[in-house]
Amino acid sequence: MSKPASLRDHALRLLGRREYFRAELQARLAAVPDAAPSEVDALLDEFERRGWLSDERAALARVAGRQARLGRGRLGQELRARGADADIVSRALASVTESESDRALAILRRRYAGPPADGQDRARRARFLAARGFSEGVIRQVIDFKDESDVKQVEK
Repeated sequence: MSKPASLRDHALRLLGRREYFRAELQARLAAVPDAAPSEVDALLDEFERRGWLSDERAALARVAGRQARLGRGRLGQELRARGADADIVSRALASVTESESDRALAILRRRYAGPPADGQDRARRARFLAARGFSEGVIRQVIDFKDESDVKQVEK
C-alpha cells in the first residue's frame, strides 16, 4: 500500500501540468481529504512568494491558448470566472496582438466557406461569432466577407 501524497506534492503535481489561478488551485486542494483551509492558504502563500503560482501568468497562458478561437468578451469572461481581478484581465487581454476583426475573420473562414447564402445563413454566422465573444461591431465588419479586399475596405 502506497503512502498518500502530501498536500504540497499534490499542488506541485497540479502546477507541473499547467498554470492555475490561485482560486482554482485553492478549490482543488480544498477537496483533498484532511486538508485544513489554513494549511492550503499557507501553502499557496508560499507558492506565490516563490513565484510558482501567479494569477497573471495563468491569465496570459489562458489567453495565449484560446485567443485563436475566442473574442475579447469571452476571454475576459473566462478569466473573471476563474478568479482573475480586473487589472489582470485587462493586462492579459492587452497581450493579444492580432486585431479582433482579423481573429473573427479567421474563425469564420475555418467554419464557413464564402459569403452567406441568405439572411438565415448570415444570422447563423453572427450567432456563431457572438457565442465566441466577438462584439456586434466586429461581427458586422466580417460577416459578409468575399475575399481579402472586402475586409480591408471595411476596416479602414
